[in-house]
Amino acid sequence: DTSALTNFMAINELSGKAWWDAISKRMDMELLTVSWASEIYSGHWDGYVRNLNNYFVNFDEDGKVMLLPWGVDQTWGGALGYTESRGIMPQKCWAYTPCFELYKQALAKVSRVARDLDLPTMATTIANAIRPAIQSDPFGYGLSTAQAYQNNLVWRLRDQQSVLSSMVRPFDTTLASFRVDGAIYSPGQTAFLPAGTTTANLQVTTSQASARSVVQPLGTLKPGMNKASVVVTSSNGQT
Repeated sequence: DTSALTNFMAINELSGKAWWDAISKRMDMELLTVSWASEIYSGHWDGYVRNLNNYFVNFDEDGKVMLLPWGVDQTWGGALGYTESRGIMPQKCWAYTPCFELYKQALAKVSRVARDLDLPTMATTIANAIRPAIQSDPFGYGLSTAQAYQNNLVWRLRDQQSVLSSMVRPFDTTLASFRVDGAIYSPGQTAFLPAGTTTANLQVTTSQASARSVVQPLGTLKPGMNKASVVVTSSNGQT
């Protein structure tokens, strides 16, 4: 039965708002745009975004679609353009303002996460850990060759972070952290309050220092999950 695939292909024949409305019902577009941003950030030129390769399309029982990346061996070899793709979906996304805005915020999220991961330090730590094995390997290319590749990787990691952080700075509307009654949380975390709590103080810290944030009033808290809304406006007026 290929009906799910056929319907999905039909959606991607649409354009603009019609495409956006239809694709948003079938895919987690926030997750999808983050995956595209991650592919390009890591220099994965042989993936879906740049080469229509190394990916699976998965359909669940509810008709939801997920694009699964694969074969990420061709990474960190060089910088890629963040708005260059042979893929139908990225092209349609970047041509429609609401989707392109979502993608730009995905780039901001990838930049923040990569900074927090401190990938250059991780790469250096691994290089130091495997140095004795490289030196004692009689069939290897030698320590000097290995170190040349390792140093190039560390340079690439730092360069990618510098380029992307500079790119996203004008439009970044992500949150660096938030506080609930003084306790600090990272984006994506859930704040748990004592049973019976009816009021709480919410404060946010934006990733972009010059961004403006407006926290909507929480109102009276109810037992169970409560959601708060924050509107962040970047220095160039994007929300």
